[in-house]
Amino acid sequence: MPRPRLWDHCDEIAQLIGQGRSIRYTADALELSRGVVVNRLGSMRARLAETTSELEWLSADRRTHVQVALGWLELPSGAG
Repeated sequence: MPRPRLWDHCDEIAQLIGQGRSIRYTADALELSRGVVVNRLGSMRARLAETTSELEWLSADRRTHVQVALGWLELPSGAG
């Protein structure tokens, strides 16, 4: 059974990553662990894939962290 998705800090993470900040910078700026930032990006990928029905969101080879962050920020309010 997969771990439940967590959504806390996703908007703040998306803001920084969307500006081109690194995972390490984002983790330090938000006083989170690197693992939390990576896990939330995974949650964002899953929600984007679910919302758009585009499985490319799940692939780091097809969608960069910046693309995921920007996609997250473009979701309609309440979808993210």
